[in-house]
Amino acid sequence: MKKRLVILLLVILLSIQVSGYCTPPKDGKTIFTNTDFCSQSYQLRNGIRIGQNEVIINCNGAIIQGLFQGKTGILIENKKQVTIKNCMIMNYEIGIELINSTNITVTNVALIRNQIGLRLEKSNDNTFIKNRDISLRKPVKEIESFENIFQYENKNINYDFCRYNTCNELEKIKRVKQYSSENYSLKEILMEAIRIWINES
Repeated sequence: MKKRLVILLLVILLSIQVSGYCTPPKDGKTIFTNTDFCSQSYQLRNGIRIGQNEVIINCNGAIIQGLFQGKTGILIENKKQVTIKNCMIMNYEIGIELINSTNITVTNVALIRNQIGLRLEKSNDNTFIKNRDISLRKPVKEIESFENIFQYENKNINYDFCRYNTCNELEKIKRVKQYSSENYSLKEILMEAIRIWINES
């Protein structure tokens, strides 16, 4: 009985150690597997790249810094079903760049002092929610990208591309649910916003 208890405790301790494991990002590295970064500050002159579909990057609050030298913080090219979360990305030409990528989720990310926060090129059906942006030029630049969802906690965005993408949480609800202020109260719209927000967390 004691032997079984000791084995059980060892298994629990090992699982805690594995779940608590983190990896420091390396400059210019291509990431191919689910990765948890250590919660520190890193100067990555050349940023990082995502090299595989269906990858989850959890920065755990890590700060990824560039040197204002025309680089990209996180590059996602020709990929699908990638999640980037809990990051602070700063001092790049482009914070996060998507090229020909789909079903990418970026959430709880702070984009600070980048020239452009997000850049999308030929990238559709992606979701950017619960993020914060303090870009030097603009939060989003898009080229031939459609059906994406943009929502920031510190600002609304109103650009021409919002005609074929969904900008700001309230607009998303109105489109998806076909709500209108004539038929629904503001309270009902906000309650639906909260429900969708919780389901996407």
